[in-house]
Amino acid sequence: MRKGYKIWGRWSATKLNLLLFTCPLNFYFEYVLRKKSEVKQSIPKVFGEAIHYMLRRFFQLKYGYKSLEKFINSWLHYWLDYIPNVKYKDRLRMRDPKDTTNYLAIGISILKKFYSENLPYRKGELPKPQVEQSFKLRFKGYRLTGKIDRIQPVENGGVEIWDYKTGYKRPSEEELKRNVQFTFYNLAQLKTSGKNPVKMRLVHLFSGEHFIVPIRTKSDYIQLGRWLDEARIYVQNILAPQAKKWKDFPFYWLNPEDIERKYFSPRPSSFCNICDYEELCRKYKPKDELREYWINQELRAIGPSPQALQLDLFPLKRKRSRKVKSPR
Repeated sequence: MRKGYKIWGRWSATKLNLLLFTCPLNFYFEYVLRKKSEVKQSIPKVFGEAIHYMLRRFFQLKYGYKSLEKFINSWLHYWLDYIPNVKYKDRLRMRDPKDTTNYLAIGISILKKFYSENLPYRKGELPKPQVEQSFKLRFKGYRLTGKIDRIQPVENGGVEIWDYKTGYKRPSEEELKRNVQFTFYNLAQLKTSGKNPVKMRLVHLFSGEHFIVPIRTKSDYIQLGRWLDEARIYVQNILAPQAKKWKDFPFYWLNPEDIERKYFSPRPSSFCNICDYEELCRKYKPKDELREYWINQELRAIGPSPQALQLDLFPLKRKRSRKVKSPR
């Protein structure tokens, strides 16, 4: 009993968001069965991780990139050589054979904008940010963990919190207010420094837009506590019942009937398009018209524009070695 409490008393924003707002069945595959090593990784998700790697290296590399061309050539090597030949090999899942080329071009477009906008920070003309900052904290009996993409110092000793997103869709105002990740970030900054960040922003890399995220208040932390309680009670009572009074808990985001059935329910949505467990999920529900509908809707709605797929941005040179090594 105590062991189960420890496991489901630890949460990251990704883990909590996946269970409450994305898909309980995906959560089951990822965090309970731990099937990640057994399935192919969706290319949009791999692309997001690859872009974050490049943005981190831009600031952390000791001497930096001497030119935009070298920065882009590093991306070419990482995306075309290291990702398919070393890191994932035959574990990439693509819907279209052109996915690799398309995402290569999108990456070039994103990194060109990032390079020009952030070069003053790299050169020291503006305060250099801290990137990929991990945190651990305790909150209402839970252990919360995470990693902040960027902590940007500003005037008067304050900081801004930045989070990068590589998806095509722009966030809505309501999504920014409810965003679990920024609630974690704000709480971590408050616990660490004793004060709120000056500003929080979501950087939509595909368009280059910056969306300002509301600073969290006491009511947001009360809501976070409810989310955590609901998630823990739901998971524990499906896997190993801890208490008989779970029926008295007011479930708002999860289906209490799942606890009766000992079952993590699937939640078809546009997320199915990038879900690593889509093929495994089909074995649970082979004929799911709703899932197909959402996938097709997503593919029609968020396809990259022709301008994003232009590869002739400038002449590029790429050397391919016989043995591909991890970029340093």
